[in-house]
Amino acid sequence: MQAPPTPSAWIPSDMCELITSGVVLCLALAGHVAIWRVRPPRRDTVALLAAGGGAMGVVIAASGLGLWRLGPDTLPGWVQVVLAAGAAWLAYCELYLAIKSQSPSSQMLLYAARHPQGVVREDLLAVVANGPAEDERVETLVNGGLVRRTSAGLEPTAAGRRLARAITMVSGIYRLPPAVHKPREPA
Repeated sequence: MQAPPTPSAWIPSDMCELITSGVVLCLALAGHVAIWRVRPPRRDTVALLAAGGGAMGVVIAASGLGLWRLGPDTLPGWVQVVLAAGAAWLAYCELYLAIKSQSPSSQMLLYAARHPQGVVREDLLAVVANGPAEDERVETLVNGGLVRRTSAGLEPTAAGRRLARAITMVSGIYRLPPAVHKPREPA
């Protein structure tokens, strides 16, 4: 008796790669949600990358064991899956981290949306002045190892200084204005 044809025999290889990439993304998203529901990690970026890498590993292992028969038949096909799913997952990570960071602009937009009758400019500015997002940003920097608390306040770590130099370099490449802000005057 002859074995039934593999799905890749009747589905074009490009579709196998696209479907496999979609499965990787769905598994990574499910891993992200599951991890954050059980116990939110201190280092979001590392946990997000681990969820994406873990999902990729699960699909590759399942394909190797014959449990996932829709995967590409060739190494170049798997490279395309890794690149497509990896790029999409990294874009998702950036989106998630941007939403989580509660940028001042998004805080003001959410505040304005809760007041459909309208708000004055001063009320919008008060939303971001010394709010919880600033405290969360400081904790993110500390937990990420970019700054450390000292008796004088906060000081950058070596990793923090390297990242600051990289940001400055990239800003210079794009000719963006410097991102250095003057400290707020005490009220």
